[in-house]
Amino acid sequence: MKLSIVICVYNTPKDYLRQALESIANSTLRDYEICLVDDGSAEDYTDLATEFGARLQKTANGGILRARLNGISMATGDYLAFVDSDDTVSIHYHQPMLQRAEETGADIVMNDWAFHTEKTRYCCRKDSTLCSDINAEGDDILRLFCAQGGREHSYFVTWNKIYRRELLVAAAKAMENSALGNQNVCYGEDTLINFYAFRDAKRLCNVHTGYYFYRIHANQTVNVVNEERLRAQIMSMSAILALMQSDVGANRHRETVMYDLRRWQELMARTHYSHAKANKYQALYPLIRSAYGVEHLRISTWHDSSVYYKVRLLPSNFSGIDAALRPLFDLQNETVTLRYDRKDRYVARMLTALQNSGVNVRYDADAERQIPTGEIRTADRILHNDLVYATGVLLFPKGSKLRALLKRIL
Repeated sequence: MKLSIVICVYNTPKDYLRQALESIANSTLRDYEICLVDDGSAEDYTDLATEFGARLQKTANGGILRARLNGISMATGDYLAFVDSDDTVSIHYHQPMLQRAEETGADIVMNDWAFHTEKTRYCCRKDSTLCSDINAEGDDILRLFCAQGGREHSYFVTWNKIYRRELLVAAAKAMENSALGNQNVCYGEDTLINFYAFRDAKRLCNVHTGYYFYRIHANQTVNVVNEERLRAQIMSMSAILALMQSDVGANRHRETVMYDLRRWQELMARTHYSHAKANKYQALYPLIRSAYGVEHLRISTWHDSSVYYKVRLLPSNFSGIDAALRPLFDLQNETVTLRYDRKDRYVARMLTALQNSGVNVRYDADAERQIPTGEIRTADRILHNDLVYATGVLLFPKGSKLRALLKRIL
């Protein structure tokens, strides 16, 4: 088995989970298994597990970290990937990551990602994992993980990566033996998993062959919906950052890493203070000070989230584009004549990947086979204009109820 895909589920709407499973089943990935971990949901997912040939483990609710650790223990593949139960992947996502891992011996391979709302898909133009080629070895890997001080979540989320399974098994053991091993971690578990994985990895690289679509919706567990959830997030993230600082080890960049982890603490203090202030949770102010070790509370700055402020819109009709492209990847040593929009960056990227897989592509304006033209709403072009977007960020502060409302509308 080449790849195990772990999907952790907790009361996820069935239509979201079906979309996640279908995107994997319809992809170019060949040798894989799906490990579905049901973390004590009220919903029963047995029918979907059976339909898509997934292995299903049902457990009592223990939190997302425990669910991910259970998924790691279920996996049998040479490599392991996580897909969140409400997200999807484009058709050529995991397979080229596997190929790069086998070609280079990399322990971790990253790929590109994009936000997905009900109406819009877009990627962040300034994200360093999307706009650069990454090759790191040894101690440089942990330094890279911490270098942004938590400002680029593409480094510390699990879903845009594949890992050598033995690396995650070792990371799971380290977490289970840590001070958080028996706690119900509700927030930031990705950060902790990746910290141990990046700390012990020997080689890291990335590819640019598709997108993981991270769905934004009102019922996400990361959303601050009440004071108790924010309190739990503060406690979880502060404990994770403290544990990371204690477990850096003998990295030759130790001083730099420790400095960046301290910057990360300050970022989280500003982030959580902004949520508390916007929602009038004044009772949490002392907790934020003590948990993150800051004397003065400050709201988030423009710099904290600047990586997300320049975006590139992606076609909203991805399903149609992917459906037209998918059969072409099954061809071997053939020439295909196509009609397509040569200005569409996503189609161009996929056709490059197709060429690399051994299929010769020729453009002909009169060809019978056509790849649909990407559709982007005029409203999105206006709303995601750099100036309009930046103005919106200023008018709708981080953590505010107005920003949450704006996200639901868009």
